[in-house]
Amino acid sequence: MATLEKIRSRSVLLVSVIFVALFLFIITIVDNPMGLVQDHTTVAKVKGDKIDYEKYQNRANQLREQNPNAEGADAQALEGLIMESLMNREFDNLGITVTDAEITEAMVGEKAAMMTAYRFQQTHNGVTPEEFYSYMTDPDSYGIPAEQVQAMEADWMNFENEVEQMLKSQKLYSLLVGTIKANKVDAKAMFDEGNTTYTIVSVGKSLYSQPDTLTDEDIKAYYANHRADYAIKEPHRYVRYVNLDIKPSQADRNAALDAAAMAVADLSEKPAMEGLAGNSTFVVDYITADADELTAKRQPTLSEFLKGAAIDSVYVINNAVYSPANPSIVIAKLLDRQTKVNGAKITQFQIDPSYNADSVVAQLNSGADHASIKGLLGEAQTYPVKYSQLPDEIADTLNAAGVNVYLPLSGPNGSVAVAVTAYDEPSEIYEYATATYSVEPSKTTIDELKGRMRSFLEKVSSVNDFNAENAMMDGLMVNDEIVNASSNSLANLTDSRGIVAWAMEADKGDVSHVFTDSRNSRMTAVAVADIYDGKYIPVSFPQIRNSLEVLALNEKRTDILVKELSGKGTTLADYAKIMGATPDTVRNVNFANNSARFAPLAGIRGHKPGDVVGPLRWNSSVVVYEVIDATEGTMPYDEKSNLININNRMQGIVINDLKNLLLGDDVVENRILKFTRQ
Repeated sequence: MATLEKIRSRSVLLVSVIFVALFLFIITIVDNPMGLVQDHTTVAKVKGDKIDYEKYQNRANQLREQNPNAEGADAQALEGLIMESLMNREFDNLGITVTDAEITEAMVGEKAAMMTAYRFQQTHNGVTPEEFYSYMTDPDSYGIPAEQVQAMEADWMNFENEVEQMLKSQKLYSLLVGTIKANKVDAKAMFDEGNTTYTIVSVGKSLYSQPDTLTDEDIKAYYANHRADYAIKEPHRYVRYVNLDIKPSQADRNAALDAAAMAVADLSEKPAMEGLAGNSTFVVDYITADADELTAKRQPTLSEFLKGAAIDSVYVINNAVYSPANPSIVIAKLLDRQTKVNGAKITQFQIDPSYNADSVVAQLNSGADHASIKGLLGEAQTYPVKYSQLPDEIADTLNAAGVNVYLPLSGPNGSVAVAVTAYDEPSEIYEYATATYSVEPSKTTIDELKGRMRSFLEKVSSVNDFNAENAMMDGLMVNDEIVNASSNSLANLTDSRGIVAWAMEADKGDVSHVFTDSRNSRMTAVAVADIYDGKYIPVSFPQIRNSLEVLALNEKRTDILVKELSGKGTTLADYAKIMGATPDTVRNVNFANNSARFAPLAGIRGHKPGDVVGPLRWNSSVVVYEVIDATEGTMPYDEKSNLININNRMQGIVINDLKNLLLGDDVVENRILKFTRQ
């Protein structure tokens, strides 16, 4: 009965819990009726295909592991997944597949792709795909534990997927480039352009000789004619922002110089590094190195100091207090200098963990044939070592062992048998210490910077107050920028996607709080000046307005000069007199490799020596030129090779723009900002 009562009481409690949970669920749905249908795991949609957040995070983490110091791993990961989605869709549409045999051949076959093996070795400490596969399929022979085998199998599966993607991509590229065929006329025309070199004499009049008269109508007319250059496919936000880097002040740098001077004095007076005992502002490292290792450090000041200084000498080897990236001061002290052996060439065998290491080593020292000794894994490895790079205990053991005497040592993957095959010649060894002072912004400096930002924001009650005049009062600068849902950062500021996320959710006129990055290296405030939901960025955006003013004015100046000069002369001398200019000879006018410098003169192909051409715009002038000479090259025309060249050029254009080609008129629905902390 007691048991039944407990069950019944639990049932009542369970019903109560379910009721409360259901009530809360209903309240949530009433408050947010779209919650049932919102997608909380998709970071982007590409032609209806979803990219999962977890997959995106895994890819970004992989990129960060490969290069921890690289910026933009998140953006690179998302862009890669978007491209993969587009490619996979195209593979399916075209029926592109690869067989298991093709994948195996590309990975470990006799004709395995060089690039495939190279990429694998880069991420696997030099291990080739063949070696990795051997370790994975025969782990007992190499003493590899079961849990490590599982990880290797997962790694190998990822490699297979990469190779499969690569092979499919190659087939797609082959299909694409196969549709591009250059004709003989284009090939001959391109050859002639690059094979003919001209000499011309030109006279010109600068565009800036015309008055700076430009109206709003001129700007709007130019914009209307070039509106396609300002097309957008998704909503944009025009934001104004101020950014204040948190960096050391001059007072902080002076404090660092004073601290370094005092440290040099203290280290000079006291033995070893006792002069910095209890001084936490310096990071001390003890180092032993020979001449080769010093050369490898590529620090000539350090090498010169250590080789020529007396023992216990102290010297500032790097004064970089004004370095923008890593302001610091490094002091070195020479503790000892000796001439002795600092290395050897060794031979090493991996020992099977199921065998007694001492017994295996004893057999090696008895002179037994290596192939007959059980317990040795794989072939012997021979390589040089430096004692200064080894733990002191191991270095001393090797130095005392003698030549060709095997010793059992513990390694990261179990026991190894190691023998010295030859000792290095004695060399000069340097024992020294470095003390590094990293120049950081002080609390006083940070408080002053915060005060400047706070003072500015106190003047800003609306976006109209977010202006240059108010910013200058606090030593700040207002910048203009456009962002959208696909923006990975604000104006390349580190760790600024949260700012973009805020801007895309904010209303016109909103002013943000102060944003910082994960390293607290900056302070940024933003205001939304406008929202662009149309098909084009409007003329009102300041950066475009400024650009349009220059472009429209130069076009207007060009039109005026061309109209003023057209038909006014028949010879170059006539135009020189009208322009008040001196003729200038230009040699080696050639259009090989699509030379941008002479692109405006491309019409020269239709003219012969003696022809006067122009007026036309060339850079910042309107010119008239006379063709003096046209010299054909001596290289004979090879139709086959020129067809290949033009094909390659056209194919490169297609491949470089493959994403837009596959995307077509569709737009990537980038939802990454939904996952960004503001």
